[in-house]
Amino acid sequence: MNNSQITFPPGSSVVAYLRDSGGDEQDLSVAQQQNVVEKWCTEHNITLSRVFSDVATPGSSTIGRSAFKQMISHFHNVNCADKGVIIWKFSRFSRDIDDAQFYRADLRRRGYIVYSIQDNIPDTTDGRIYEALLDWMNNKFLEDLSVDVKRGLHHIVREYGAVPGTPPRGFKREITTIGIRRDGSPHKVSRWVPDPEWWNICRRAWELRSTGVPIRQIHKELHIFGSMQSYTTFFTNRIYLGELHYGEITIPDYTDPMITKEEWDAVQFLNRKNSVEYDPMKRNQNPHHPRRISSSFLLSGLIYCVRCGSLLNGEVLRFKNGQYLMYYHCGNAHRNLDCNARRIPKAAIEKVVIDRLREYILDPALIAERDREYAIAHSGERDKIHEEQKKVKYEISELQRKMDNISRQIADDPSPSRTLMTLIKELEQQEQKKIDELERLRSIENRETVFIGSPANYARLSEKFTTELVSGDPERIKLILRGLIDRISAERDGDYIRGMIYFFNPELGEDNSTSSDELYMSMNQSHRRGSSYTHINVYNVDFCTTLPHK
Repeated sequence: MNNSQITFPPGSSVVAYLRDSGGDEQDLSVAQQQNVVEKWCTEHNITLSRVFSDVATPGSSTIGRSAFKQMISHFHNVNCADKGVIIWKFSRFSRDIDDAQFYRADLRRRGYIVYSIQDNIPDTTDGRIYEALLDWMNNKFLEDLSVDVKRGLHHIVREYGAVPGTPPRGFKREITTIGIRRDGSPHKVSRWVPDPEWWNICRRAWELRSTGVPIRQIHKELHIFGSMQSYTTFFTNRIYLGELHYGEITIPDYTDPMITKEEWDAVQFLNRKNSVEYDPMKRNQNPHHPRRISSSFLLSGLIYCVRCGSLLNGEVLRFKNGQYLMYYHCGNAHRNLDCNARRIPKAAIEKVVIDRLREYILDPALIAERDREYAIAHSGERDKIHEEQKKVKYEISELQRKMDNISRQIADDPSPSRTLMTLIKELEQQEQKKIDELERLRSIENRETVFIGSPANYARLSEKFTTELVSGDPERIKLILRGLIDRISAERDGDYIRGMIYFFNPELGEDNSTSSDELYMSMNQSHRRGSSYTHINVYNVDFCTTLPHK
């Protein structure tokens, strides 16, 4: 190895990030990577202070990679003494090109080094070019793999109506032989056909729901699923109209319809009425409800429960002596609907969110860097964005299939394990992330220009919002929060409050000036409409704080 390319001074303290995808390849295993990293550190007189590892975890996204997020948070700590992070390959860091470049840039802006042993790229301007090519190759690997898998599955669906996975409730698998494989064995696939055991029960559920009967009552009477969460996809699945939707494929007359078009329309009307996310499991979940807009809780309408995805409501506990306590409380937990989330003190969560805005989201250097990365990554790439939309739609359908499979396991088991319950909640969070990604891609497709300003303009933009955040005017603060934040997910675990802020990059006007109140208010609305002129991209940053002891 060329020692001139080693950027850590002798005696430096570093951490390592390791990841494998669960394959059998020896050089991809976490254990193998750790052995190499430890040997490398010993040879170059470098101290390995900590190892972060994600085992059997794909690199296509940062979702589910808890060790990766802990590693990023580690370097966000102002007391961090490590000089940087060592990785086996850049593909272990991330295969998603946007994630890879964003998180590396984030670490380097903070003064840390990101070093890949296997890639052996110098930490220079020329080295950044090689890194970009590697990012492209790693991302291309994911795209090609996805295309190959989809091509085979779509052929079987189109030609034979065969669908992989477990069918939705009310249907069953019917095995069909479609030919002979190369080894001489029969090639068998399965279609979805009506299941006599569940058909009439599911038919009754749709009939009740179309007349306005609440989900809770339907669940109590019919017990179609083990968990009320499963009714979310049940009452939005067009298979009950006889249509099969598989990725980009639609087969209108795939099976006999269970319900009429009138019943379908009636149920979808209730879905839209009762939930901003078209989720029939969530009542009073509209973040733009007038009560939430005028609430004294600054995060009202923005903050969601990590465990079940429900909006958190403001709650005031009053005592006889005139004192009171203010909390954010999960709506499902409050109604005892499959969620055990604890109350989160209002003052603590609002403080950590505003502090995170000031130190990270409104950092002028980070605002500028996000604008530059966005412009480079998405300028003139409409065809690529369209292909990415197809990929995300497929991933959403796969997540929904997995959730259906687990829901059936839970329904068939009188005492389902906690692991299954946890897994389906994780999949639901991944699904929501993909839905957000799909909306982001759609908005990018309609976007014309990204406006990149001067460092002075970014500084003024940051100063404007930061000043108003500390002004103490609740209405102004809420206006800023609603303009900058897409949503917040949070939970309380003992004395810790942790979660994630999903935010929009602060915007400049077309003349590179700081936003006026009128433009800012329109930005607040257009973020959620997907306006064509708006610089729309959803970023995320995590947070964690400790509750003060009384």
